Amino acid sequence: MKVRMNIIVFALALLLTIASCGILPHPDTFKLDKTVLPPINCFILSDINSVEKTFDNEILLHKKGICSLKRDNITTSKFQLTATLRGGDGLRVSMRSDMKKYKTEPGIILEWAKTGTKILENGKQLMSESSIRAFENKPVNFTFVNQGNFYYIVLECDTIYRGITDIPCSEYYILESVDADLKISGIKLEDLYGFEYKEILNVDEEGKRTREETLIIKQ
Repeated sequence: MKVRMNIIVFALALLLTIASCGILPHPDTFKLDKTVLPPINCFILSDINSVEKTFDNEILLHKKGICSLKRDNITTSKFQLTATLRGGDGLRVSMRSDMKKYKTEPGIILEWAKTGTKILENGKQLMSESSIRAFENKPVNFTFVNQGNFYYIVLECDTIYRGITDIPCSEYYILESVDADLKISGIKLEDLYGFEYKEILNVDEEGKRTREETLIIKQ
């Protein structure tokens, strides 16, 4: 009996030591795109069941779900995702913010909804376009580029907004469900430090547009 109690006490002490060292997994965090180092860290900022990982670069964002994504020490970046609205209103994406200050200092925000798309800077509206709307079960590709004071927001092949801001770049991109269920797939977050980002829009004879991206090493 005494030996058994000693084993239990030892096991509890070991668990406490592991927990104090941060070795135990946290249910509100997980990693994405682990084929690239460092991986993308995802932090759930809402109810733990409102965000779930489904594949290495895919999550489900349920109603009232909020999460932040970052690669450690990467602030000059290109962030890509494919959003599929499965029901509800839409998606909110924030950049140049911090997961601890998101509600009071949201940074640059893209609001993509059934009623249209808006760009805001700390609550101030910069753009509103009712023709760029979200439709259920129709995947849409987004690209966000942050370099110094400049940023770009691209939807499919169209750059829908270019901006200059005094808000510094940050590691975080924050995704928030706008009373919606969404599948967020194709998540990529690339380091652009040391590169200059260029984009070229081509138009063929039939008027079809294609977009090219080029990264040039800075001299």
